[in-house]
Amino acid sequence: MLDRVRITMIGGMLGAAIAGALVTPAVIAATAEVPVNPVATVIDDLFAPTVNAKDFTRYAITFDDTVSSDVQRSRAITKIGYGHKSTVTVVTTPSGTYSSDAIVSPHVRYPGIEVEQLSLVPPVDPSNGYWSSVTQGSLTWLVFVPGTPTPA
Repeated sequence: MLDRVRITMIGGMLGAAIAGALVTPAVIAATAEVPVNPVATVIDDLFAPTVNAKDFTRYAITFDDTVSSDVQRSRAITKIGYGHKSTVTVVTTPSGTYSSDAIVSPHVRYPGIEVEQLSLVPPVDPSNGYWSSVTQGSLTWLVFVPGTPTPA
């Protein structure tokens, strides 16, 4: 019984090696003929980029009377910074040139434009309830529970 298993295993391994040796030149030739760009596009579609937390940030932007909203010129620019590619819009008005990237940056301030970052968690009166988190798998929800917490 043991000899039959050994013979079958050795035969299977030899058959796989011979089949691999016959197929390998065809695979190499087929791979060499495929252009790199379509392959890279397919790989990018398969492995989507991770979610950027900055996409969920919200701002309250107020413009003073000195800031003109009459757009004279607008251009979309692709910016690469810190290994990430993003699209930035640059708008020119009679009162100045403004960038969609810089307008929400804490390091750039335009005269006549006030920017306030809004909180993701709405403010609540803690005397009327409490915040609790619920986690299921990789998702976590923040839930406001009205009333007082019950002791565990």
